[in-house]
Amino acid sequence: MPHPAVTPSGSPRPFALVLGGLLLASCLTGCGACDRFRGWWHGVGCTIMGTVSNASGAPIPGATVTLLHNTHIIGTGTKTTDENGRYVFSLLDPGIYSLRVTAPGYAPYESSTTLVLGDTWDHNVTLTGGNEVRGQVTNAQDGQAVGNVPVTFRRGSDPEFTVQAGADGTFIAAGVAEGTYQVCVSHPGFVRFCRSGVWIAGNGVVTLAPLALVVPPAAGTLRAVVTWGEQPVDLDAHLTGPDPARGRFHVYFSRRGAGNATLDHDDTDGRGPETVTIPLSSAGAYRFTVFNYSDQSAAGAQGLAASPALVEVYGPAGLIKSYTAPSAGSGNTWQVFEVTLSGGQPTFNDDGGRSLGYGTAGGSSDVGMFTPGTGPGGAF
Repeated sequence: MPHPAVTPSGSPRPFALVLGGLLLASCLTGCGACDRFRGWWHGVGCTIMGTVSNASGAPIPGATVTLLHNTHIIGTGTKTTDENGRYVFSLLDPGIYSLRVTAPGYAPYESSTTLVLGDTWDHNVTLTGGNEVRGQVTNAQDGQAVGNVPVTFRRGSDPEFTVQAGADGTFIAAGVAEGTYQVCVSHPGFVRFCRSGVWIAGNGVVTLAPLALVVPPAAGTLRAVVTWGEQPVDLDAHLTGPDPARGRFHVYFSRRGAGNATLDHDDTDGRGPETVTIPLSSAGAYRFTVFNYSDQSAAGAQGLAASPALVEVYGPAGLIKSYTAPSAGSGNTWQVFEVTLSGGQPTFNDDGGRSLGYGTAGGSSDVGMFTPGTGPGGAF
């Protein structure tokens, strides 16, 4: 008599036939395993797939996607989106599923669905942050709007999103995630603009300092641009430098051109830009400072720091220096940098890129405070 585990011919009984017979019997009695059996038998399962993007439609790579089946995380239920923001879960059983998606800086997302045998749920997810970012693109030389240009925001190496500035140069980006961004603008005739370290947080409206585009200065020339917030209302750029005929020149709002240097744009209603072009045409020391005209007390530095005031220095090839007003100190004048021209070569004195700190001027005509060799900057 043959062994029960083998056929009369001696070949093993296929395990699938045994399992199939059991599940077929279950199907005939109305067991819920019937659909699952059919899917496994024919190699057909359910699929959940899609793309995770931000509010502007840009994909979000590295987002965490968690899939729960009847409230339990399945064996392969946590994945990360690829470089195109895509995710896929395949060969799933029929049933009730919950999809949870998270990414740094964004609000969590969750959605549910019920799948029957062979279903595909192509589910695209949009993650939103709690910030609305506003700003304006301007011409640093005259303060006028530069319109109809794309403004790109990056967190890391890839663009996070791009928003189009309107004809008046203004833009609004909604649903922006918390984080530190690099903001870049390119437009013909201007140096490519990129501002790093832009911190966006607070789940509210964030207004950026003007994105001031700079016309490339001539060889041997620097261009310094001051931008800030709504307050203080009036910050003034001051430049002093060597003048072979008179010893020293002083460029500011009351004397907008001297020693070949020019105050290109003077802003008196907040934000800036305030722009000075600095031809390094004479050997000697130049000093660039920012005076808090709105608050000339010893507390004026607090307004500069809280704004915060930002100075960006450009050469013919683009941005070469960037300074943010120090968070501590007293006085009404921010001594930003000094540069000396010797043997045709400029050398910066800026305390290792941190700027020279605060001092106190007696007023806009206090040339001593705006001259190298005074205040914490020291002598050359």
